[in-house]
Formats: sequence, C-alpha cells, structure tokens
Amino acid sequence: MFRLERACDKDGNECDILQCGACFALSNSRAHDLLHNSDIKEVQRTDFYISSGLTKTQAQLELDSKSTILDYLFRKLDLPYHDLTFCDFGGGSGLVAYAAAKHFRKSYLCEFDMRSAEQVLSVLDRPRNLDIVQSLDEIAEPVDVMFMWHVLEHIPNPLDFLISAERHFSKNAIFFVQCPGFRPEAIVDCHYTFFNEPSFRNLFNKIGVKEVEIGFDSSNGFVSYLGMRSSV
Repeated sequence: MFRLERACDKDGNECDILQCGACFALSNSRAHDLLHNSDIKEVQRTDFYISSGLTKTQAQLELDSKSTILDYLFRKLDLPYHDLTFCDFGGGSGLVAYAAAKHFRKSYLCEFDMRSAEQVLSVLDRPRNLDIVQSLDEIAEPVDVMFMWHVLEHIPNPLDFLISAERHFSKNAIFFVQCPGFRPEAIVDCHYTFFNEPSFRNLFNKIGVKEVEIGFDSSNGFVSYLGMRSSV
C-alpha cells in the first residue's frame, strides 16, 4: 500500500487514501483506523433505508424500481433461475430479495440490521419463498446468485470475507456486485475500500470467479461487476 493522496471525507475529516500497488484498490485509512475503537456493526448501522410512514403504495413503487436491477442480470445470463437460490447480502430493506422471489426457487435477504426489512414486511405481503436471515450461516443450502449492491465497500477485508464465505456458494455461483467509485462524496467512515476495474477483476479471480462484465454508471460514479464461479 502507498499513499495516493490526502483527502477530506464527506464530513470534512482529513484522511489518507491508500492504493494497493498490486490490485489498484483504494483504501480509506480513517475508516480502518476507526475500527480500533468502534464496533463495526454500530459503524454500519444506518437509518438510510427506513422511511417515515411507509405506505403499501410507496413500497410497491420502490419494489417495482428495484426489480429492474434484476433485468440486467437476466439479459446477460440465460439460466434456469426458477431452479436457483438468490441471496441479497446486506440488502437493507430487502426489496431486491422480494423482487427475486418472483424469479428464483428461493430468495434470501441476509441483513444484520432488520429494522428496514421489518418495516417493509409490515406493508407488503411476504412471498412464501422468501427467507430473512442475519448470517450466511443460517442458509442451509448453497447460494447460486450472490447479490451485493453497495455492500462490498462496507466490509473491511473483502477478500478475507469472500474466502471465508466460499463454503456457502454453489460451484457455479454468480456474483452481481455494485460499489461506489472513488468520489469525494463516497469517502465516509463506513466505506473501507473503493474498487475499480482491475481491483474487481483481481478480487474475484482469487476465488475462482470468471468475469462476465464490468460496467460503469458514470452519472452516479458507480462500478459494477458480474461474474460466474468456475466449476470445482
């Protein structure tokens, strides 16, 4: 790691942005330093997904919007999704997991902070094939599609996490991931790593995942990765 630059985060705090010379991922030094004195679940706990007075109509509109994310996956990979399991890991309100339940044999929302999901449950009917868990260890079958939408940047050591979770993935598991790129507005205490094309490729190569596509949402400053694990 070497210092790429000195930056100010979204709250005006100075921090070093470090870059890995091997994979080119960027690291937020302040976020990592705060872990020495902070519980990671408290750092990551957020009210962002909690709506004030959520109605069924509002929830349905949000659900319809989230459903379009899966359309991209379906266009890129023609697979028998009705036979597969889907996991919305760190899915907040769980609306993508709700949407996935229409297409997959089983859909899981994996989220340690259940408040937003419980709010959605209070206004939308829960699909019979949707399970809500707080850990991958609660899922008793292999995950075929691992969906991580703005989650990987919240994990301090993403490679260690993926290696430790490998036993939960099926032999041909799909990884559908999006993260914020390195932008001033994305430098916050709960974002540890910023990915780019080479660092995404390097990360998933290490767990035997073959890249399908890496894409960029330039208007929002996001980078996405879609890949499939090779059979082992």
